[in-house]
Amino acid sequence: MEARAKTERAHEAPAADGALFERDPVLGLVSAALDGLTAGRGAVLAVEGPHGSGKSAVLEVVYREARARGLELLVASGRDLEQQLELGVVLQLFESRVLSAAQDERDRLLSGPAATALPLFETGPWAATDSGDAAALVHGVYRLAVNLAAAGPLVLAVDDADAADATTLRFLLYLAGRIAGLPITLVVAAGSAVDCVDPDALGELLGGPATLRSRLEPLGPEATSAWLRASFFPDAHDVFCAAVYEASGGSPWLIRELCHDLAARGVDPFDTAAPAVHATAPGSVAETVMRRARALAPEAADLLEAAAVLGPGTEPRHAAALAGLDRAQAARMGDRLAAAGVLADHDGLTFVHPAIQAAVRSSLPAGVLAEAHLRAARVLADEDAHPEEIARHLLHASRGGGDWVIAALRRTAARALAAGEAARAVQLLERARQEPAPEEERAHVLLELGRAEAITGSPDAAGRLTDAIGRLADADERARAALDAGRTLLALGRISDAAAAFELGVAHADEASDLGGLLRAGRATVLRMLRGRAGVAAEPRDSPAEGRTATDRALLAELAIDSALRGEPRERTLELASGALARGALLDDDTADGIAYYLAAAALTISEHLQMAEAALAAAVDDARSRGSALGLATASHFSAYAIMRRGRVPAAASAARDALAGRRHGWGLAVPSAYGLLAECLMEAGDAQGAKQQLDLAAALDGEDALSRLSVLAGRGRLHLIENRPQDALTDFMACGDILAAAGASNPSVLPWRSGAARALWVLGDHDEARLVADEELSLARAFGAPGPIGRALRTLAGMEEGAHAIAPLEEAVACLEDAPTALERARALVELGSALRRARRPRDAREPLRRGLDLAQRCGAADLAGRAMREVTAAGARPRRTALHGLEALTPRELQTAGLAAEGMSNREIAAALYVTLKTVEWHLKHTYGKLGISSRAELARALARPLPPPD
Repeated sequence: MEARAKTERAHEAPAADGALFERDPVLGLVSAALDGLTAGRGAVLAVEGPHGSGKSAVLEVVYREARARGLELLVASGRDLEQQLELGVVLQLFESRVLSAAQDERDRLLSGPAATALPLFETGPWAATDSGDAAALVHGVYRLAVNLAAAGPLVLAVDDADAADATTLRFLLYLAGRIAGLPITLVVAAGSAVDCVDPDALGELLGGPATLRSRLEPLGPEATSAWLRASFFPDAHDVFCAAVYEASGGSPWLIRELCHDLAARGVDPFDTAAPAVHATAPGSVAETVMRRARALAPEAADLLEAAAVLGPGTEPRHAAALAGLDRAQAARMGDRLAAAGVLADHDGLTFVHPAIQAAVRSSLPAGVLAEAHLRAARVLADEDAHPEEIARHLLHASRGGGDWVIAALRRTAARALAAGEAARAVQLLERARQEPAPEEERAHVLLELGRAEAITGSPDAAGRLTDAIGRLADADERARAALDAGRTLLALGRISDAAAAFELGVAHADEASDLGGLLRAGRATVLRMLRGRAGVAAEPRDSPAEGRTATDRALLAELAIDSALRGEPRERTLELASGALARGALLDDDTADGIAYYLAAAALTISEHLQMAEAALAAAVDDARSRGSALGLATASHFSAYAIMRRGRVPAAASAARDALAGRRHGWGLAVPSAYGLLAECLMEAGDAQGAKQQLDLAAALDGEDALSRLSVLAGRGRLHLIENRPQDALTDFMACGDILAAAGASNPSVLPWRSGAARALWVLGDHDEARLVADEELSLARAFGAPGPIGRALRTLAGMEEGAHAIAPLEEAVACLEDAPTALERARALVELGSALRRARRPRDAREPLRRGLDLAQRCGAADLAGRAMREVTAAGARPRRTALHGLEALTPRELQTAGLAAEGMSNREIAAALYVTLKTVEWHLKHTYGKLGISSRAELARALARPLPPPD
């Protein structure tokens, strides 16, 4: 019992050595073998496993247990480099014990048949084996072991037995066949040797009838994590632990080496993700692996280095070509390396663990590695391998490989762009740029690199494209590069530079070509942005009959936005804009990175053809996402936000505005102030005036050339000043809006109803006559254009200047005008205003229905501020607000709808709390109630639930 307790205590060793995690079966066999030995029963215990699997750690348990039980212990270890030294391992086992014994004990140990082993200890193994009677020598050593056991139970332990010499293996096999009746336990560990000199003898030894056999498997993920936290990194993150497991394959040796290396480099195991682990390549690992390979043959080491360069799944013929070996030779070496546990045993040359490949690859000097990658790329190119495989090596190859290198990189970059992987294309083309090349070839590389960088939003894109323009010899290519440069500069907010690029392109392009049409559209856009500056004027153009060509479509888009800005009849604007879009043809011409497409979409938004506008802009968002265009996505999101807000979907508009502003990290600067202004408008509608002020302050701190993009900021600030009862400041802001729009030739109140804001400010300041003049002008212009939204707004403004019952008629007209309009929020305002006017005119019964309708519509729009006012008016009219729905979208409160919208777009609870200036608990409370009302159980279902159509407003 005492011996059993000692063994159980020894099994607590995993706390000290993680190589013993998940080793209960073999440790149980250790206990069984030693228990049997104590009872006089001999056995063979075989511990098998590849190099680094923890066999030596198990043997250490054997050593510790043998000593704890008072057993005699003799140990030895096989070595690959000593395999030709006959009986070398036997000598390790017994020499020290025999030579250190007193003379009388030595005489006893070597008495009888054991005497034939005496030459081994007197003259060494080379003399002993030269005597010619190896069988007698083996029997003599066996008898020596028996004599040793006569004095007490004996434990013989041989590590790496498969690396032992042939005669030692025969001795161990000889002993194993007779051990059952002897008080001897033989423990052998095997599986690490590069080569075994007598695999048949080893096989018989391991599979004998007296052998207790156990194979060590790699550690699992849980054991790996436990070891890391127990011995190396107490705070290791799950992601970090998983990365160590993946890199090491659960090999205890590799886990230990990786962790020592990571600790020495000061890697943070909590904040650092998997890449830092996979980049770890301890030199000790490479030294061990390459030494084992060289023990097989010099060419095995060459093949291993080639496989490390080529990567997992390497075709043997490719590795042979890179290593300078013939195919048959490479195949043989691959099989032997697989048998040695360095390569995996399947088709293709793959290292058994990723960390080994990384270590071998990192052990190559930088110059040697770069040359190897260049030769690897050439080997693959000669076989027409997949372009991505070739490019993977060229990214790490030495420079100066020749024209084929640039061609291969450009070809692969084109495939990446077609797949929407612009960042990958930039990486490939940047590498191509580093190759020496003729001027014309370099110009094309710069052009393609600039285009790819433009898609990713790189600030280097514009300069790269401009550089390419100066190098290109073909005029048409120069024009195309100028178009790309102009678009990129415009998206980055560099308006003057964009104008110069478009002007340069127009000068090089064929005037009648589609390219020329797109360039002129770009030029017209930036000129409008810069209008009012010296020397800048509008360019008159005739309207084509229909948009058959890209040139015609671009021109129709220009004319559509001009029509919308000037306030021509809205049906004319619709005709021009729909002709420009040409059922998606303009998007094919221009992509989401272009300009003309957004001109047509903006014209539709201004003229309140919102269903068509939203569909067109959703297509632009999809196009940008499919091509990985960060700048295009920001621009498409910005224009979408305006169309969505015009319809009155406040949370969705705020979400789109945030998507646009997210493009700033990629350099997007086309309309950043405008996006902040729109977001501020959404926040004011949601009742968050403080949040709106913060957004407007952010916009005010920005510099920029585009005055048009500041319109929404000025308008938002004016509205905020009215809320704060600062009418003079409000009037200043609204009049500034008017000045900017006048300079751009925009008189249409549907673009921005600045006159309504100015009229309200004038009325509060007491200048009633001027207020009426401004409001009347807005109504007149709105009627001439024909969009219901600005007409309804102007009528509401005029109604606010009437007293008592006189306000009712214009408000009734406003409600009637907006009844079938897509501008739901504007209709909600008119209904609430009408109900309020009826209540003030002492007609509470008549007031209740428009107030209820306005309240319901305001809630569904997410306009909490208006909904709150409507609720107060309904109560003041002497009625209870109509019971709202208990389930579905219409059951959500404005704040719940706003919170759900942000969650659906992927924001975390903490991010939502920061955006809405509420506590984390409040966000959780809103989401909990939202889930219940929508009949869902998680935020993953939110997007689909919020996409369900709302019921009819009334």
